[in-house]
Amino acid sequence: MTKKKLLLVEDEVIVAMNTKLNLEGNNFEVTVAHEGMKAIEAIKNDPSIDLVLMDIDLGSGIDGTETAISILSHRDIPVVFLTSHTEKHIVDKVKGITRYGYVMKSSGEFVLLEAITMAFELYETNKQLCAQKENSVQNATELSFIYEHTPVLLLLLDSDRQVYKANAVAADFSGYSKQNLIGKRSGEALNCIYHLEHPKGCGFSPNCRFCCLRQIVMETFQTGKCHNRVEVILPTAKDEDEMESVFLASTSILTVKKGEFVLVAIEDITELRSIENQFILQREHYRLLHSQTSLMIHSIDEDGVVIDVNEYWLQKMGYDKSEVIGRKSVDFLTDQSKENAVNIFLPKFYDTGFVIDISYQFIKKNGEKLPVLLSAISEKDVHGNFSHSVAILKEVEEKVTTGE
Repeated sequence: MTKKKLLLVEDEVIVAMNTKLNLEGNNFEVTVAHEGMKAIEAIKNDPSIDLVLMDIDLGSGIDGTETAISILSHRDIPVVFLTSHTEKHIVDKVKGITRYGYVMKSSGEFVLLEAITMAFELYETNKQLCAQKENSVQNATELSFIYEHTPVLLLLLDSDRQVYKANAVAADFSGYSKQNLIGKRSGEALNCIYHLEHPKGCGFSPNCRFCCLRQIVMETFQTGKCHNRVEVILPTAKDEDEMESVFLASTSILTVKKGEFVLVAIEDITELRSIENQFILQREHYRLLHSQTSLMIHSIDEDGVVIDVNEYWLQKMGYDKSEVIGRKSVDFLTDQSKENAVNIFLPKFYDTGFVIDISYQFIKKNGEKLPVLLSAISEKDVHGNFSHSVAILKEVEEKVTTGE
């Protein structure tokens, strides 16, 4: 086991020699400084010193307390004071510098050794506490950063559903500052217009009885049950514009010294839901167009394979749907039209996303030629990539001899 190294600061040579011998006999390595400045230099130059035994009276020059203050300004190290003084003001002065120990020189070897042992134990304990505190501060900083920069609205609500804390996203959505959000209820923070219907605000309007957000927050408080991404629809108003807002709300219970809170994470999906609804309407529009129009319509994928045709297309061409889906659209063209499509018009379509009034000759199932003018646009998926085409084929009276 490695010996602990002590710095003994003592101006009386004989006392220093006796103390050094006693400590070395108890398995310590000891170096001696007879002056305060020498002790400071020793600490600066020897990082292996583990503890300082400091006499308060050091004769001429700086005393032990001044020396200890200087040492501690350079390095965190336990300092145990040795003195013959018992005056209260001396003891208080020492306590103000360090609390690792204060030993009367007349106490004897056993007391000194116990004081040194206790000082080492106290020093290690303080190091552990400081490390724990530093970790705690670091964790709190990291959690605070995550809380502030999470791209969803975060509201910490008390048992009265009042905001105890809110993040920047919630403040930006509400139009209030984070400080001004404190004390407001969740509905007011989300600009729900129902909170205006009663003098007491959010939670007291007759409509609030049906509020899904209020229900899941109260249930989490009462039972501890967490909810995950529950859809909440609220009539909201911001800058005098009223709209129906759609949220996904998640709740979890949080118990701290100040009591129980519910953390509510809220995703605003109003715009996404609007896009979904538009897509549904557009899809319904295409469905009606396919089923009711007197125009030939087909769709191809990125490989030119037919993925859909309407009934009128099938009637005009004389095919069943099962005979068409999965085949390439160019399979239904004359050789000349197929050559034009492969070499000219399909590359142009995939490049620009549309073609208008391209002359083609289709071949019906019975072998007859059907001249058409084809116009098409491309549809993209949510990532902006080609999804499929929508092509409309207009029959022409005279025979088409050029184009594809």
